[in-house]
Amino acid sequence: MGIFSDSKEKTYGSGSTASDYRKTPDISTLSDSAFDAVFQINAQDKSVQFFHYSDFFKKNGISDLTINDYDELIQTISDKLSVDDEKQTLPDQAGLSVVLSDIRRAGVFVRAFHVNTPEGKRTKSLRIYRGSSSDEFMALIIDIELIIDHDWMTDEYSSDGFTRAASNMIKSLDLSIGYSICYANIQDFKDFNDSFGDKNGDLLIFNEQHVLKDILHPLLMGRLEADHFVMLVPDDNLTEENLDRITFRTYEDNVIEYDYNIRLGIYHIHDSNENMSVMISWAKLAENKTSEEEHYTGVFDSKMREDYLKTQNLIRDLDHSIKDNELIPYYQPVVDTGTSQIVSAEALVRWNHHSRGLLAPYKFLPAFSKNGEISKITRLMVDSVLDFNLWRKSQGLKTVPCDVNLSQIDFYNPAIMNYIVERIKAIENANDYIKFEVTESSFAVLETEGINFLKELKDLGIDILLDDYGSGMSSLSTLESFDFDIIKLDMGFIHKIGTSRTSEAIIRSTIEMGHGIGASVIAEGVETKAQRDFLLDAGCDMIQGYLYYKPITQEEFAKVLGK
Repeated sequence: MGIFSDSKEKTYGSGSTASDYRKTPDISTLSDSAFDAVFQINAQDKSVQFFHYSDFFKKNGISDLTINDYDELIQTISDKLSVDDEKQTLPDQAGLSVVLSDIRRAGVFVRAFHVNTPEGKRTKSLRIYRGSSSDEFMALIIDIELIIDHDWMTDEYSSDGFTRAASNMIKSLDLSIGYSICYANIQDFKDFNDSFGDKNGDLLIFNEQHVLKDILHPLLMGRLEADHFVMLVPDDNLTEENLDRITFRTYEDNVIEYDYNIRLGIYHIHDSNENMSVMISWAKLAENKTSEEEHYTGVFDSKMREDYLKTQNLIRDLDHSIKDNELIPYYQPVVDTGTSQIVSAEALVRWNHHSRGLLAPYKFLPAFSKNGEISKITRLMVDSVLDFNLWRKSQGLKTVPCDVNLSQIDFYNPAIMNYIVERIKAIENANDYIKFEVTESSFAVLETEGINFLKELKDLGIDILLDDYGSGMSSLSTLESFDFDIIKLDMGFIHKIGTSRTSEAIIRSTIEMGHGIGASVIAEGVETKAQRDFLLDAGCDMIQGYLYYKPITQEEFAKVLGK
């Protein structure tokens, strides 16, 4: 470390393996571990031979200087350490006859018991195994909570362990000096792990761990999951130089050279009585809000708190608002490029919130995608589109098929997939009323169940649209892997018509390719006559955009269809 290249500090993967960071401690290092005692029992004379005992046990008269046999050991632990209501539990449940019976039956003896310590009540575990001969048995007394409190891979605190330890530590700190909870994770770690394998993924996590410790010098550190770490850090260490050193990294071994970013969220501690779990959540929220422009470092502020609370209120309001018809469909008509006649529409949800007014999708859909409840909105939109078109059909009025967007979450929700299929099966000629859109990025990560769901819809005659084509990294393979009926060109290309010959060439070739595989093409985001004229000349089938219609209410859409 400490070597820079293009402002990125390098860390190295060669010469180390994951096992280097998690070796089983030998007896000489057990005093700093979760082991209170390691000893051998002779079943013939009940004698014990200690290999290790903790300072805590020694201070309470439990050592090779004071204990000679197993019964004496168990009774001493019970008398001096056990909590009041368990004074006789250990002698009754861990007598040598009980131990031998359990080992004959199960191969091991295990009992949990509780002791009083200076830090409060702790849970210990007595574990006894067969030894090298029929009369010898190996025994361990382990602090269960200390094991639970630590991460097996990095030997840092676990989530619960860090929460407890940090809560206690901040009560002894002078907060006027300045301390923060910091939440860190690697940008796009999953992509790295998928590309270079679990071994390199583990090494990248170890590198992240050591980078954070070497640069920020946290008082405490915990690993929450995968590449996610949390730390208690003095504010003096959160300098701009240190944060830049953390953020921009290069991982190297003999084969790989990979630039990556560590994202960091910071929550400044104001009160030692604040809930630690909440502080960690605020730091995580700040990390989620970071961007490249901010060097992937975010500091929690009052606006983040306000936005978060608003989002939580919306989440709580969802079921009530659906029942009260506050979530309503808007429709953006799609027109034939040649005739300008409406041939379909995209159904878009809006929330006419009882206290916050009309909310655009970006105000609430991300929250429901994250918590998995977006499928409730999908179901609402499916019902709205079908009910609207079926009613118009029953009145002899014009209908056009309307596109409903499927969230990536929907493909992992069997209930919503089954509901959609059953609803479609119950309607004659349902393809006249509804279509379904899936974004290229969502389709790219679909598993078998999701693909089969789309195939079943196609078998029922329903058109499937590929939305935002060209915005992902695997566009051609996406078209090859599924028989889409309609391709929707990403509006990023459309907005460059007249200014980028490259974009214009891509548009023309995509339209030609789409027709070659039997798909129609929609251009969305069309705003000018010049864009329309280019698309007409290029052979684009349909257009969606403000040049013709913005998203409108169901009532307005009905009027437009009636003209």
